[in-house]
Amino acid sequence: MKAAGPTKLFLFIFLMMLVLLGLYTEAVDRSYDVIIVRADLPIDYVIAQAYAHKEGIPIITTRPQYLEDLVRKELQGYRSEGATTVLIIGGADTAISAAVEQELKDMGYQVDRLWDWDRIGTAARVAVELWDSSEHAVIANADVSESYLIASSISINLEAPILLTTEDELPDTTITALETLNVRGVFLVGPKISSGIEEALRARGYDIQRVGKDIEIFDIPIIRDEKALWRQVWEPIPLLTGIGLGLGIGYIFFKARKKVKKREIPMFVLTEDEQKVVEAIGDGIKQEKLPELTGFSRPKVTRIISDLESKQIISRSKYGKTYKVKVMKSIVED
Repeated sequence: MKAAGPTKLFLFIFLMMLVLLGLYTEAVDRSYDVIIVRADLPIDYVIAQAYAHKEGIPIITTRPQYLEDLVRKELQGYRSEGATTVLIIGGADTAISAAVEQELKDMGYQVDRLWDWDRIGTAARVAVELWDSSEHAVIANADVSESYLIASSISINLEAPILLTTEDELPDTTITALETLNVRGVFLVGPKISSGIEEALRARGYDIQRVGKDIEIFDIPIIRDEKALWRQVWEPIPLLTGIGLGLGIGYIFFKARKKVKKREIPMFVLTEDEQKVVEAIGDGIKQEKLPELTGFSRPKVTRIISDLESKQIISRSKYGKTYKVKVMKSIVED
């Protein structure tokens, strides 16, 4: 009888340890088989990329309101291969709808979603939830898409999260993420990040490296007054002069368009696997042929193609039941 007390106490302690262990395991086990982001929001893709590469899982892009047939078939293929968990990046109102989430559940997937009220908060949430800690972090201006490619390359190579900022003020959510992840070194990527932000980070004890501070932001030229140009040609001036001017303008525009080259990007922004796929694509190819040419599995090829498409290095167009893939940019040696 006297032994009953210690036995019950031991049993109670043992059960509590099991409960705590279960809670701990549930808290740290945030592994996913597939990540889904909205196709026309490249920043969501970029902030998911480092984690996807680190864990070796695909990112699938989709329309916000529904799954296209090819996307649905791809997801069903992953499901048949044993995939069970999907992570959606972004909110139901601004990124991937509740209807898409329900369709994923109907396929048999367990679905989680990471989001915040803006993309800066979403990036911080993704970083905190998917990394236990990180020695480095990459910070880019959320409004400068030219920074995304470099930020993505650095984050993949370092397996570090991407955080976002405005031009002149470091957001509280970004500061909290840096502190939570015990970050020591920060890469500030791209233009339009003020010296005040750099100084604030140094004051907090972070080692700072600036990358791509002087990269160009390409502006699209706008013809401001087409009617004025039309009047200049057809005002009461000698007819031959008007015709000559028209032909001259047409010739200039034609030559300018003919001389437009693919924008060049350095080789170092691509991983070895991405380089291999780009070389296999050449002047254009059906996506279904890439696994044989590269030796990669179909899921791996799909992930790499999605990565390259998000970086606007390649383009895809429907071609029967598959895609036709083309390289959009010239790859140059560092």
